Amino acid sequence: MKKKIIIFVGLIINVSILILLIINIVILKNENKKIEKAKELRLNANYTSEKENIDNEKREKIMEYSYSIYFYNIKDVEFDYKGYKINLRNGLKNGDISPEHLIVQAEEDAKNNKNKKIIYKDGGSTKYIYEKFSILKMNSLNGNKDLYIGQANIGINEIE
Repeated sequence: MKKKIIIFVGLIINVSILILLIINIVILKNENKKIEKAKELRLNANYTSEKENIDNEKREKIMEYSYSIYFYNIKDVEFDYKGYKINLRNGLKNGDISPEHLIVQAEEDAKNNKNKKIIYKDGGSTKYIYEKFSILKMNSLNGNKDLYIGQANIGINEIE
């Protein structure tokens, strides 16, 4: 009787481990799909910034995510995505691109020397500087986790 119980418990443990492995494989496949989709994104800085057409406030909230996303003192940014030029503001609002895709692509562009990456000592905020615009992902000690898209010279001091 004890042998049957031990075999049964062992079987349950093995099945549980197998189920956990399958769940991890599914999660990894989904993450790889997200990364592959983000690799298709190619940023292209064709921006216009006309201060007289920008509202009095420099910050324009584009969307609410798990953090806020702002265009900061910039009117427009276009990027190449799957061979098409897409307006970044509209792409984010319409869900054509997620903020994660944008950051993953900016990281990849930094590795390929397509932008300059700066990590601040404020808690880990990161700035990706392209020729005509920047992406600033805040991670400051005061709790700011927002994403800012602005002119190339945007800085964390302007934001905070």
